[in-house]
Amino acid sequence: MIRSGVSVATLMTLAAIGTASAQPIDLLAPPVAIPLPNRAPPMQPTVTYALLPGHWQLQGAQYVWVLPETTPRPVTYWRFVEGQNVWRGGEWVWAPAHYE
Repeated sequence: MIRSGVSVATLMTLAAIGTASAQPIDLLAPPVAIPLPNRAPPMQPTVTYALLPGHWQLQGAQYVWVLPETTPRPVTYWRFVEGQNVWRGGEWVWAPAHYE
């Protein structure tokens, strides 16, 4: 087996400090994925509330007056999306967590 100059230099350095015999290194093993530290989710957008004013509404053949709302209701709804890999431009790209 032929090893590159960098690998030989690394093994020689580890042997010089005495750790090469204690922990064998497999240079052909695939790299190990290192988990990212947990980050706080992004700030949630502010929720907007609104009251629908009184209005005329067509019911059958005549219009009737609908009273205005008295309790505020949320106008927008935000959905939290976890971070994930997405396929863009012919390659996998990491999309961090966000609100849609």
